[in-house]
Amino acid sequence: MAGFEQTASLATDIDGGSHQMSEKQLSLIRSIVEQMVNLKRKEDSPLTDVFVLEVLDDVDATFLDEPTLLEIEPPVIICGDIHGDYVTLIRIFASQGWPPLRKYLFLGDYVDRGEFNLEVVMLLFLLKVLYPSDIYLLRGNHEISLVNRYYGFKTELMSNEYAKVLWTRFQTTFNCLPLAALISGKIFCVHGGISHRLVTLDQIKKLRRPMSIPNDGFVLDILWADPNTEVKGYEANEIRNTSVCFCEKSIEDFLQLHGLSLIIRAHEVVADGFEVFSGGKLITVFSCPNYSYGNAAAIVKVDQHLRCSFTKYLPPSSINEEPSEPKVKKREPILKDFPF
Repeated sequence: MAGFEQTASLATDIDGGSHQMSEKQLSLIRSIVEQMVNLKRKEDSPLTDVFVLEVLDDVDATFLDEPTLLEIEPPVIICGDIHGDYVTLIRIFASQGWPPLRKYLFLGDYVDRGEFNLEVVMLLFLLKVLYPSDIYLLRGNHEISLVNRYYGFKTELMSNEYAKVLWTRFQTTFNCLPLAALISGKIFCVHGGISHRLVTLDQIKKLRRPMSIPNDGFVLDILWADPNTEVKGYEANEIRNTSVCFCEKSIEDFLQLHGLSLIIRAHEVVADGFEVFSGGKLITVFSCPNYSYGNAAAIVKVDQHLRCSFTKYLPPSSINEEPSEPKVKKREPILKDFPF
């Protein structure tokens, strides 16, 4: 696709910290990405087991060069759950612009329940290696071995020659992913939600990776928690049978405690692909259409003044639909909801 080829030519070096790659390695990665952009059938994927394993080593180093709590400056495009939906991922990049022309933050859940889990996560990892300062990836609850063992990712990898090795190796990389992000110190971004056990953001900063997700505590909550208008404070999350649900007052208290203005999270399918909660203090974004009852997908665009607007993507008919002409509905910035 011409869009990616143009952006690829802009990248002359890699600023991912201590991990350096040769120009030969980078050229190979760019070539693979260009092939993946034009991918129509899974059986035509250019990914080989050996190449995937090599890239995982590279992207591990890139993730570990970053803090566990990312600090990102706007403008930035924020994407929610992808869940193996390769068509929509390509549509988003094609319509909004590829890195490094646009900066992206993904909130996790790249794998499971879709048909192109490997292609989705590898395209994102390859772009991360190429443009580490222009695409950021957080960990979702499906980037946990106890989850992606059962919901599609492991099964998909079973067709590969090194299936067991690949699946196990991916868990190591998932353990390297950052857990949260701050945009201009004011917008708190996570996959799941907030926690009453997170009393200072330094708790996130001090976490050492690679790390497994514990069975309790604030780390579990930021990957699994949900907002709920019917609870008071923080209550057990009975629907998910883990973590907590939190109310509007909890959101207000959390924002005040940490000097924040807004929370952007993913984790829950919503009909329009985005949902504004608690009078504009929390946004849920979900970027996988037709996940449940024909839902749309959406992205959140945060401009340099921290104003948020949305682009909504309707479900595509098939992977053969031309991604450069997506069915898109735009909504203007909802400035009245965000007083900052």
